[in-house]
Amino acid sequence: MEHVTFLVVVVIIVDDKLVTPPMVFAGLIGAILWNLLTWLFGLPSSSSHALFGGLIGAVWVGAGMRGVHFDTVLQKILIPAPARRSG
Repeated sequence: MEHVTFLVVVVIIVDDKLVTPPMVFAGLIGAILWNLLTWLFGLPSSSSHALFGGLIGAVWVGAGMRGVHFDTVLQKILIPAPARRSG
């Protein structure tokens, strides 16, 4: 079920018509490296958020700003994050 949720969120935050397999692979590599670095330094991290960040970055670099729906990223990921911690 989690992979379905991830796919739905991915379709919402990036333009899936512009996403290519190399972009997905680059996002995955970025997420893996981020998780390894945070583990190495003993920092807490979220693999899900690392995947979202890796994919957003890879699509932004590969397809440009038109590939990422920044308004949705702001509404669905960035604004709710502090609210979850304080609530």
